[in-house]
Amino acid sequence: MHRVRVIRPRKWEEAVWPGMEPFDTVFTEEISDDLLTDGLLHIARVARKRFLRPNGSMCPRRIVVWGALASVRVKQQSGFDLRQFNTFRSSAGVVYDLEEVFLNEPGAAMLLSDPIHLFSLDLNKPPEDLRRSGGTSSLEAAASADGIFNCLVTWFELEMPSGARVSFAPNWADPQHMYVRAIKQRLHFVGYERQLRAGDVVALHLAQNDTAFDVTAPADRELSKTGRLVPWTYAPLLSYHFPMIAETVRNDKFERALLRAIVEFKEEHGRGPHVLDIGSGTGLLAMMAARGGAAKVTSLEMVPAVAAVARQIVQANGYSHVVQIINARSDELPAELMGSKADILVSELVDDHVIGDGILMSHADARRRLLVPSPTIVPRSGRIFAIPIQLRYPTPAGVSMDVISSQRAEQVVLTRPYHSFKLQRCPPEHYRILADPIPLFTFDWARGDIDSLAHAREMPPKPFTFSASGTFNAFALTFDLQMDDDLSGDYSGGLDNVGCHWDQPIRFLPVELRVRKGDKLHLASRHNDNDLNWMKISGIRPEMLHGMLGARNLLEPSMRYVAERLGVVLQVGD
Repeated sequence: MHRVRVIRPRKWEEAVWPGMEPFDTVFTEEISDDLLTDGLLHIARVARKRFLRPNGSMCPRRIVVWGALASVRVKQQSGFDLRQFNTFRSSAGVVYDLEEVFLNEPGAAMLLSDPIHLFSLDLNKPPEDLRRSGGTSSLEAAASADGIFNCLVTWFELEMPSGARVSFAPNWADPQHMYVRAIKQRLHFVGYERQLRAGDVVALHLAQNDTAFDVTAPADRELSKTGRLVPWTYAPLLSYHFPMIAETVRNDKFERALLRAIVEFKEEHGRGPHVLDIGSGTGLLAMMAARGGAAKVTSLEMVPAVAAVARQIVQANGYSHVVQIINARSDELPAELMGSKADILVSELVDDHVIGDGILMSHADARRRLLVPSPTIVPRSGRIFAIPIQLRYPTPAGVSMDVISSQRAEQVVLTRPYHSFKLQRCPPEHYRILADPIPLFTFDWARGDIDSLAHAREMPPKPFTFSASGTFNAFALTFDLQMDDDLSGDYSGGLDNVGCHWDQPIRFLPVELRVRKGDKLHLASRHNDNDLNWMKISGIRPEMLHGMLGARNLLEPSMRYVAERLGVVLQVGD
């Protein structure tokens, strides 16, 4: 420990301590996904001026920024042409990198050019030269493949004083989940689609200052006259829509259940059913219903821009004579606008907590006003589970990461005290399953009591047994959907579904517990109309807490109210 000194200055330029001498090397990891936001250039200037010997070096010493032309587009899903939905690719809400697209949307992305050198930063330059970094410049990129250009992807590589390089280029052959990578690629959607042929040249504009850089490809107005360039209108959209419609398992499960419901209805009534679709999105589920034999489909979408594009998609696929897209929330729709009550309801108003998008309230209202008595609802119900896990940072040889792991336990002080992962895409050494999934709640929105459907409920303490020894510091929440009465058609949002577009919310314990195989604890939980808002573990033995990390003050009786509001409560003893 005598070789390491930790100080906490208010500003880098104010860092000083007794006996301070210049350094041979200054290391920094203040490098963000967009490179400059965390103040890298400022740190390099201060280091050169105050901390480094005349021949000392920054680490990294040099950074090279690259870019490439790319196409990131949905094309067809389940036999439907969804290309018009790509207008929402320009949304600022679509925030994930290219490798995540490779994983979440197979076949949606391709690079259309070789890497383009955008700019370099020499962090060993004199401070006055680093101050002059930035400005604007014009570049050109030549397409190396035919395709529809709508996106620029950027990344960078770090050059160390030894000459070694660390590249964050997209890994096409073996893409990794973005939650296990230090740096992500950036996608810059250009606001239009342009048909490129190999050899075509695209003009780029680069702007850089101390804290940001941006690369754009201004639209060529002459090309728009030929039809080779189609501009988009900006519209906000949550980023999960594209992975959701790309998940083949999800699409197949919904269509199978819908088709079965329609066939059974036609056999019983001798006519095609009226189907209500809450949450149009692309119009995919509505078109599935129409293709499956529905006589009429009323599809509701509350976002005006999304509703407008869904109408275009439905028309382009030839189903506008069956499907009506209405821009409205279901709970604000006058029932008479539907013409008649619906026989079947299909909807995916679920999130990774099942009920977070308001499915309980919306389905209770629909059953009261918009559906016939005893309708068929797809999916029929949903269930949520909690999996006890060990989720700690992998420990490099000879280095303890306990302090960082304790920060995970202390995340209970957040307003929404959980993070999300796709654990099935994480390396196995990153987590350990310590017990079987614990069923928490079943949400029977098809057959449950309509007046209490959205009421809060509490699950009394339920025993569970650990199947493995380890450090118990979190629950991974998963869910499944019962699509219909045939249980073989259920949809799993759990770890067994590798391509699942939903994450698993991770609820961290306020204090880690040391558990052994065969140990037993009890779990109680509570939900309101849109969240699993409370979990309580009881039966904890004092030795389970001995030497463990976490916010121990939350175990005090006087802190019980605070712990309950934060979402995870630990109780020593019964």
